[in-house]
Amino acid sequence: MHLKPRFLLAALGFALAPFTASAQDIELITEARVTFEITFGTSLTTTNDKAGAERVDTTRGYLSTITNREIAEALRTAGHIPDTASTNWDFVAVRPAPADVNYVDTDFYLYAVKTVGTTITERVRIPSSIFDVFINRSVRNYVETYQGRNVLTSRGTVINYASVAFTPTFTRTQVAPVTTTAPGGARTITTVTTSFTLSDLLSSGFSTIAYVTRRDPVFYYGIDSLRFTSKGDFIGTLQDRTTVRHFPPGSLTATNPNDPPTLSDPYFGSGLVSMIIRIGSARLVPRSLYDQVPFYD
Repeated sequence: MHLKPRFLLAALGFALAPFTASAQDIELITEARVTFEITFGTSLTTTNDKAGAERVDTTRGYLSTITNREIAEALRTAGHIPDTASTNWDFVAVRPAPADVNYVDTDFYLYAVKTVGTTITERVRIPSSIFDVFINRSVRNYVETYQGRNVLTSRGTVINYASVAFTPTFTRTQVAPVTTTAPGGARTITTVTTSFTLSDLLSSGFSTIAYVTRRDPVFYYGIDSLRFTSKGDFIGTLQDRTTVRHFPPGSLTATNPNDPPTLSDPYFGSGLVSMIIRIGSARLVPRSLYDQVPFYD
């Protein structure tokens, strides 16, 4: 995280003097909605084990995409979201309000929030051991107006190179359920899913960040939109879960709905990953809503 004063309003001089008193009395940070799209590229090996046939192992690539819904459920299952269901839980990016264009970047704290209607009722910080951002260099294209050395307005785009470490646990379907039909019409449906427990995921790429300065109730650099697109790799532990359901001829009701799935032994997994993070327009909110965000970012 960068080390800088909360607002740095003193540096703006007399041109912004009316806002300085407000900044001293009001502790504000920014909050914005976050949308994730993470695609994992893995391989799957299937075996021809028909009786009397020569064994043939076939390996093919498989892409698996998870979004906010799957991530929220994974964090709930792991105990980071204190709820009986992940319904109505989503994510926000929280950070101190940038006081200079140099601090318009991809850096933020990730919070899971529960929304009832249009009101956020619960806020839970996702620890840095699960989600963390590492900031590198930026290129800025912007226009500013000054009075002396004091910035009056600023508007532009920042291209920031960053890395994101993210290690959720999630489950995805490996292959489509396989249906076999016996003589007489009885059916067996077999479903295989894989649970991923990630130990490392590092994805690096570029953010395109649009911003414009705002002056109500304080002067700050308001981020209007951020899109982070990156590539990387992951490693972790995988475990297969196989569910078999038997159906009588012509029936849609399984004869064994209460049979538990069969779990494989955990095994090592790795592959490539691409990540897209979209952050909407940021708004000022009281710091007291996110008391774990430090006074310096």
